[in-house]
Amino acid sequence: SEDPFLTAFHLSWELQELSKVENEFKSEYEELSHQCESFAKDLLDQTRSSRELEIILNYRDDNSILEVQTTNDLSRLKLAIKHHQKEFVAQPNCQQLLASRWYDEFPGWRRRHWIVKFITCISIGLLFPIFSVCYLIAPKSTLGLFIRKPFIKFICHTASYLTFLFMLLMASQHIAR
Repeated sequence: SEDPFLTAFHLSWELQELSKVENEFKSEYEELSHQCESFAKDLLDQTRSSRELEIILNYRDDNSILEVQTTNDLSRLKLAIKHHQKEFVAQPNCQQLLASRWYDEFPGWRRRHWIVKFITCISIGLLFPIFSVCYLIAPKSTLGLFIRKPFIKFICHTASYLTFLFMLLMASQHIAR
């Protein structure tokens, strides 16, 4: 096959399924499945730069290798998750790329003091209604693009959910003025 990652994912998946069906060869099938998982992870270990890693993780079967890839959806990583390739997803380079995507606008976030992190999260959480209105008015603006970052989305969704729970608690207490 031209695509060793896809072949390893499919073979590992099929071997895992066979181990559930054929009990007499279960241990052999599981061992072969583990070897396929390790092969994909070891192959990913051979990347020398973050650019190579992005090319591998964004690779799609429908694109030509010579064609410049404009997609940035991590389709190979999604395929690995679908096929339960835990070693591939847990590989340190892959995790570093995911962390850099998660904290896109916050370089050095993990090194900051917890109080700074707490204040930042609280202020973003309190400003989420303003961010939401700005996004509705101008989704392509700087503020609109800011709210689309995964970490900011997470903080805004959490703040929204906590607001909902607070309002639900207040309604259940029958507070009347």
